[in-house]
Amino acid sequence: MSDIYLKVPGSPPNTNMDQKKDRVFVTVVADLKWSYTDGNPPCFPHGFLPPGCYLATSPNTTYGPYLAVTGGIVHYVEDAGKCDPDKPLGIVAGTQHTITVS
Repeated sequence: MSDIYLKVPGSPPNTNMDQKKDRVFVTVVADLKWSYTDGNPPCFPHGFLPPGCYLATSPNTTYGPYLAVTGGIVHYVEDAGKCDPDKPLGIVAGTQHTITVS
């Protein structure tokens, strides 16, 4: 089992992990709005970092662990800066990051 740490915003655009073996932790290092889409069936059926606004804290807050139990692709967006909870954030081509679970 390996632990994968995503520091958001600023995480790598592509991350690979093994289902039922690797765990993901998400650390918020600056204010951001977060959103993601999961496959069907979902890779993270027990949940993943919920969509919404996250504020950086000192020390940084880490969420997880999240264990993927099904193979597939998860797309997420980490929109850095002041978060407007009323402004929708969707998965937009060119801004998304990918977690590939195999």
